[in-house]
Amino acid sequence: MTLSARELSLLSNTDVLGYIQAENAKRNAQALAEGWQFWTVMSEDLAEEYSNVYEMELMFARGAYSDAHKDWAGCRSSVSDELTLEQVEAEASKLSEWAAEEAADLIAEDCREEYWVDLEREEEEMRLLQLRRDAEEAEDVIWDIQDRIMGVA
Repeated sequence: MTLSARELSLLSNTDVLGYIQAENAKRNAQALAEGWQFWTVMSEDLAEEYSNVYEMELMFARGAYSDAHKDWAGCRSSVSDELTLEQVEAEASKLSEWAAEEAADLIAEDCREEYWVDLEREEEEMRLLQLRRDAEEAEDVIWDIQDRIMGVA
């Protein structure tokens, strides 16, 4: 298993608490700058569970993979323990893209179905309107005939 420079840096970083605090400070600053109403940060208690930042980020990436798999396939799945952090992140990203594409396809299909339902409803309204006009026209003809018979017209 060959690690990238980023992964090696995370692996050598044993100040997990400092990393968490720095990431939380970035998140808080971004949230305040963008006016967020709600956000979460990493628990500092995680620093006690991991000997280096790589292990913690790998845990987060595996969770993201499981979430993305559930969005895509409807059930959770785990990723191979043999994959590196960046490989897990890439797999999670791929699943997220697939889930987004499927969601977009479903939305498009719903829009098409709604379009045809609306079109059929409008055609039915037009047909009923035409029937009403035809009935009114027939009634006018009948009144004209009656008027001629009565000698009014």
